[in-house]
Amino acid sequence: MDAILPAKLHLGDKKLSHDIIPCGISTIGDWAYAHCSCLKWVAIPVSAVHIGRDVFLGCNALKHVYCYDGNTFSYDDLPDDKNATVHRIARLNAIALLYFDDPATALIKENACALQNLISWDDRCLSFLAVSDDKGFDPFLAGGEEDYSDNEAQHADYIRARRFIKAEIIYTRLLSEAVCALPIEDDKRSLLLDAFRSNSEVLSLLNHTVSCHKQTADIYAKAGLLTTEALPHILEQIPHDRIEMRSALISRCSSQLLGSLSLG
Repeated sequence: MDAILPAKLHLGDKKLSHDIIPCGISTIGDWAYAHCSCLKWVAIPVSAVHIGRDVFLGCNALKHVYCYDGNTFSYDDLPDDKNATVHRIARLNAIALLYFDDPATALIKENACALQNLISWDDRCLSFLAVSDDKGFDPFLAGGEEDYSDNEAQHADYIRARRFIKAEIIYTRLLSEAVCALPIEDDKRSLLLDAFRSNSEVLSLLNHTVSCHKQTADIYAKAGLLTTEALPHILEQIPHDRIEMRSALISRCSSQLLGSLSLG
């Protein structure tokens, strides 16, 4: 008989910051954590193979979802380094649960199936990226011509926010490969880089990057965004006190220029 975490168990709980789903749970009910706006991390047992509808809807603070195998989970036993593989995988899992269809099949476990899980994650990611940026936009119109201008502004804001989310997802996946060697198949990496290059919000990400500056600069270079012509405009988007990020971009661009000169 299935062990079920009840639907709507924590619905709208603004005080919940983290939770450990008990070992043996096989099904997480619909909206179990929906609108838990302060929820930052969750631990899910590998036994949870069925994840209901909109389980983490509105959980905008959720950054890490840890899959554990065993009877217990201890957050205190995890490494302090947030770039450690276990944290990077947990970040990808959070993205899957927040945005992907059929997220249970995209959850990455640190076991023999991890590579296959990564392939599934990448497939779900590319499917999400292919969805129109305005999907889900459902403005409330009270009626009257005065609402149309507001509707257009809301629509533009919605699209901008969706594009930022997509850019952040691509960046997070590419960074997981650069930092933790979580592999991406060549054809899928090319598709991710293409999508990153064409996303109008990619420069906004640079103001949210607090670590891995060298790897970040490499990603922008591989996407064809970091050129000597583009560098001044990119630096204009980054505050002067973000010295490490600015330095990494300048250094990477200089390396590219020196490389092209030596080849010439």
